[in-house]
Parts: sequence; structure tokens; C-alpha cells
Amino acid sequence: MTKKCKYLISNFLKIEFFRPFRRSSAKFFFCGFIHLFCLISIVPAADTSARPDWIIGAEKFIFANKKEVSPSDDAASRTVPSLILEQLAENLERVPTAEERLDRSEYALSKNRTDLFLQLSREVQVRDSLMLGNYSEKQLTGKLREADKKIAELKIKIEENLIEEERQREKAAPDMEREKRRKENIEAGAVVEEKRSDAERSDRERFINLFRRDEDEAPARERVSLYKDDFSVLFDAGEDAKKTGYESRSFENAVVAAKINALLTGMMTSYGGYVSVSVSLIVYPGAKVIGTVTDVGSLSDIRSLAVRIARRLTPEITNGMPVELLFTVSPPEAAEHITISVDDIVYREIPDRLVVQAGVHSVLFSAPGFKQAGTSYAFRGARSFSISAELMPDNPSSLFIRLKKPIVGTLFANGAEAGKTDEENLPLKLTINNEPVLGQFITEDGSAAPFYIAYRMLKENASLAFRAEPFDRSKYIDTRRRWLYTSYSVLITSLLATFYTYGNFYAQNAAYAKGYIDIGNVKGWQTASQACVGVSVGCGAWFIYELVRYFIAADKVLPARAVKDGKIDDAGDTASISIGR
Repeated sequence: MTKKCKYLISNFLKIEFFRPFRRSSAKFFFCGFIHLFCLISIVPAADTSARPDWIIGAEKFIFANKKEVSPSDDAASRTVPSLILEQLAENLERVPTAEERLDRSEYALSKNRTDLFLQLSREVQVRDSLMLGNYSEKQLTGKLREADKKIAELKIKIEENLIEEERQREKAAPDMEREKRRKENIEAGAVVEEKRSDAERSDRERFINLFRRDEDEAPARERVSLYKDDFSVLFDAGEDAKKTGYESRSFENAVVAAKINALLTGMMTSYGGYVSVSVSLIVYPGAKVIGTVTDVGSLSDIRSLAVRIARRLTPEITNGMPVELLFTVSPPEAAEHITISVDDIVYREIPDRLVVQAGVHSVLFSAPGFKQAGTSYAFRGARSFSISAELMPDNPSSLFIRLKKPIVGTLFANGAEAGKTDEENLPLKLTINNEPVLGQFITEDGSAAPFYIAYRMLKENASLAFRAEPFDRSKYIDTRRRWLYTSYSVLITSLLATFYTYGNFYAQNAAYAKGYIDIGNVKGWQTASQACVGVSVGCGAWFIYELVRYFIAADKVLPARAVKDGKIDDAGDTASISIGR
């Protein structure tokens, strides 16, 4: 909606809608609130989560050392690119480079310029053909003038297209130079803060920066997606386009027509059960090779080879800046024997300076005598990140738990079997590690009942109990949902009869008031409407009853909470389990 449209709607509401309430300040204030609410509802919210897709595809790889490819080799040449795409089917994002954005603009302008030239050639031919037509001198002059006008307009559009292309190049030049320096810094292993700090900015720049969104300062990120959203589908440009080469215009047109932004191409060489794969990542339009990876693996373990290649290609795909990770571990006893794992790479001591590519990384801290701690985080938006880990001592303790009602079955706590229950309902001993327990009780017939031990209940030798209600919760909820839908349908059906009878009663009553009919017809429709209203009220009560029962059924999926139990006198014969991370 345009600003002008919003302005007109706003003024219309202020002038026409609030005219009757101007004498009452309270009403005017209330309507002013409604006016503000209407404006907020009219203006569409910006979808910040929507990002354009950066499509990546792959073609069938080629065996370089074999003229005749066996069926197994042919299958491998299709499997390897599909496995690489499968590894890339993650929540990746890419920041397009200035050169890539310029190539897109130049391709679009070039395509538009070609269309304009075809139109120009057609108009010139039409103008030339006018000389052979059977026109009078006055008619010919008019038609030539009209044709020359169209030709002049097309020439102006072509010239404007060329000027726009030059303007795009000049606009992209500073960003391309900056990215060139950034690449040199990355190759040198340096992490450089490109943006100036607040202290280095002027007061005016700091003021403007308060109202500037991140999207205004950096190019929009694009979500990495797969060609046709399926890693098993490979791109085929056709034999004619393949013969011209990857940098040819015909191959580029085929890739762009398929809406592919980057294409994986590869050469394979196999000897003695091993294969060497060289993969290139080509960005279109522009046919720029932004990454090449070569690796060797066994033909019997192609997946591991594809995983390694995909991992090395990911930084080129995301085009992320390197970031610096600074670690702080406490307490000192844990820091002395710490082991830090970053994406399956193990560091036996705290690194002074760890530089990784921007993106999602998994970090895990572990030390003897302490519980492990770890997380996955998207390291982007800054040049350095401080990671502080406070490890908790690994001091397991015990508590006892039983069922309030004896049921034969098996008790599981945090995914591990804790023990079996019988009619004697002896308590089970759980060895906990200062963490809440989410468990499940399963009967002999397979019915399940979840339970939960809250953090505040975790005390040494605590005696706890919970009420187990094992039954098929999904089936129960479906049954209650069907009854709810049935009651709603009956209510809506009854309303049809209620509206019909009440409408006729209202019409008959109005006719009786004017003397058109006698009182008998009015009383008949009155009785019918009252009966239908009574039925509708009953159906509404039934619907509310079934709605409450459905809410109660939906609440059954929540685990039963363990509470203090005073009936546990001793441990007795117990089953034990160690639960921890």
C-alpha cells in the first residue's frame, strides 16, 4: 500500500468515522485507539524471514581416464554429486559478492538489450517495406514518421541500457576492490574489522546509524537451496550446450533458464579401487569458478569422500568472513584438563586464537570430573566471539521413585532403562546428575505413561512417586476430536432450523400486527422457533462439553509430575541406573 493511500484512508477515518464523537472526549479517545489499530492492521508487516533462494545444482561427473564407462562407474558418477548435494542440504545462507551481483545485472541488461535490438531490426525492416507499399505521398510520410518515432524510442532505450550497465560497473567497483582486499587478508590469515568503531565515527554518523537497519549496510543474505529441492536430481544442459563449454553463452543460458545460481562439475579418475574426484563450483551468470576441491577416497566408501568435499566447499558457498573465537573456561580445575571440540576437531588445551569460517559451528567442552557442555551457534555478524564455559562438577546422587498404583511394567529415565515394577511396587533407585529427569513407564502390552522429575525435587535419597496412566493417548485424542467435530456439526445444523423458524415467526408476527393473518399462524411458528432454539441451546451445551473434554484429552500428553512420597521406608531390592551426560 502506498503512502498516499494510507494518508487518504487515515484522513477519511478521522473526518467521517469520528465526526459523531467529537463532543465526547472519552469516546473520541476510544475511537482514536481503534483508528490506530486499524492503521496498524492495514499496513502489511514486513516479512523479515523471507530470503531469496540461491540455487545450487550438480551435473553428472565425468571419468577422465576411461573411454568406456562400466555400469558401476556410471552409477558412481551420478552418486558422488548427489551425495555432495545431500551434505549441502542444510540451513546455509550466502552473501553474494559484488562481482556476482554485477554479473547478474549485466546478464539481465544484456538480455534486455538483445530483445531491444531484435525489436529495432524488425521496426527497421517494417519501415523499409513501407517504400514498396501502395501509399500516397501524404500517407507514406505519416507512416514513415511513425516508424521513425518507434525506431528512435528503441535507440534511446538501448543507449539507456548501455549507460545503466556502465553505472552498475562504477557502483560495484568500490565493493569489488574491498572484497579483493578482504580475500588477500583471508589468505594471509588475518581477521580484519572492516567497519569503523563508534569512537571513529562522527556524531552525525552515529546518529544516522541508530535508525539504519542491518540490511542497509550489508547485502541481503540468500538462502541456499537445491536444484528442484532434490539432491538426487542432476542438471543436464544438453549435448549441444556441453560441447560449447561451461563458459559459453549457450551453456550459461541453459543454466540460468533452470534458475541455477551455482553448478557443481567434476572429473573422476579411478585406479585399483580408489578414486580421485576434482569438483569445481561455477557461479552463473558470469561462469566464475569460485572454488575447486580435489580429494581421494575409496570406491567402497564414497559417502565419506562426498562429506569431505562438501565440508571444504561450504565456506565458498556461504562466502562467509573468518571469525575469531576466544575461549574462557571455569573453574580453573576444569581449565587445566579441558578438551575443546570444534566441529569434530579436538584441542587438548585452550587455543589462544582460533580462526574459523563464519557460519554454524558446534563447540563441546569436556574435562575429567565435570559434566560436558556444548552448543551449536551461528557465528556471523561480528569478527570475534567470546565463548565462556562454566563446567559443573560431575557428582551423581541417588533418589527413589515408585508408582502410586502398582502396575507391572518397565521404567525408563532419560532414555535408559531404570528397572521393572511388579505388584509389590518396590521403589526403584535412580542415580541422577543434578539434571531434571524425563522418563516413561511402559506396560507389558506396550502402553506408555510419561513422567517428569523437576529440578527442585532432585535431592539426595529423596522419596518420590507419580501416578502412571498408561494408555494410547493419540487414539484417545483422536476420539475426542471426532466427538468435538460431530457436536459442532450438529450445532451448525440445528442453527439452520432455528434461523428458519425464528425468521418465519418474526415475519408472521409482523403480518399479524398489520391484520393480514390470524393469531393461529403466529403461535404455530412461535412454538416451532422456541423448540428449535431449545434444541440449538442443547447442541451448544453439548459442543462446549465436548470442547472441554477435548482440552482435557490434549492435556493428557503432558508427563505426570513426581511428588514427595512418604510411603517409601527403605530401598529394598532396587534396580539402579546412571543417568548423565
